[in-house]
Amino acid sequence: MIWPKDLAILYPHPLGFPLWEVAGALLLLVAITVFVFLSRRKHPCLVTGWLWYIGTLVPVIGWVQVGIQAMADR
Repeated sequence: MIWPKDLAILYPHPLGFPLWEVAGALLLLVAITVFVFLSRRKHPCLVTGWLWYIGTLVPVIGWVQVGIQAMADR
């Protein structure tokens, strides 16, 4: 905030991601989703909250790419 460092105009996409990062993220998402849907009778608000959370992430996940940048400094 005081001295911005290592900022760039354009961050290129990485050539690949380590398998353990992708597998770990996928495992975490699947585990949370399974937990939420198994507890839907006792806590129905969890399903709504989880789906709302995932739905709001869709525009910023980057599946639909606009431009060649990988991320932005905001």
